[in-house]
Amino acid sequence: MEAFKVGEHVIVEEDDDTTRAGFLMDYLDDGWVLNVTHKEYTIIHAVSPELKADIRAQLAGKSTVHLRLAAVLNGSLTGLVAKRYDVIEYLAGLFEDKLMGKYEATRQLRELKAPVKTFISHGVIRTMESTTDRNISEELNGFDVDGALEEIFAEGLTSEDETDKIE
Repeated sequence: MEAFKVGEHVIVEEDDDTTRAGFLMDYLDDGWVLNVTHKEYTIIHAVSPELKADIRAQLAGKSTVHLRLAAVLNGSLTGLVAKRYDVIEYLAGLFEDKLMGKYEATRQLRELKAPVKTFISHGVIRTMESTTDRNISEELNGFDVDGALEEIFAEGLTSEDETDKIE
């Protein structure tokens, strides 16, 4: 721990899974005095209204047969008997769930509005590293319906041309 210098911005992971980041203010025999600028929070991801609309718009551009077949291949009889709108809603919900499954329990460092001065004992520090050595941001990217549909049709059907032949 002595390799760090006063004034350096670091990320500290403690034994209780708490993560904080801030500027080292002072080194004491028992630990560090840290001016905390970032604290780790659990991020609850949600599909934005814009992304929901984009998923539905992409699905609406697909043929009805393509959508119904995708629903059936996902184990839902909705694809056989439901209206086109209901099939789109079913598939959109399925894709949103799949997207959110990738981001459950994500934790991210967020900047505090005002820094907080605290003492961290050497005994509770699991790791300490310079923030320049670590990426602390994570963002959701847009969801590609075509890619998700291709996964569904991976067992033989790969294009709309082939689904049109089924009609």
